[in-house]
Amino acid sequence: MLQGVGGGGVIVLTFVLVGDIVVRRERSRCQGVFGPGFYGVASVVGPPLGGVFTDHFSWCWLFLVNLPVGIVALTVATRALPAATRGTKARIDYLGSLLLAANLAGLLLLGTIGAGTSTRC
Repeated sequence: MLQGVGGGGVIVLTFVLVGDIVVRRERSRCQGVFGPGFYGVASVVGPPLGGVFTDHFSWCWLFLVNLPVGIVALTVATRALPAATRGTKARIDYLGSLLLAANLAGLLLLGTIGAGTSTRC
């Protein structure tokens, strides 16, 4: 679980950095490179690289791949980003987050349980 959170955080961090650093006019081009561009490379290189790790090392190493990548990304982000100068305090919509999580969990259960019962016919 921790590896998945780290991997997801690295993906989100790239979009946050592009939104903070790149001017609005160039933002879509940069996000196009980071989004589909890197995803295309990762979807082609990732499975064979995972096979190499499991064949030559151990499957346990697959869970540690994102750890050094995440540490490097966090270090670069904290050093490269300018300090926040806004005086406004951000407000978090806790109720909306809770409702979104509950609805997504319900849809996930519906999809997994519903798929299992429909194949029994």
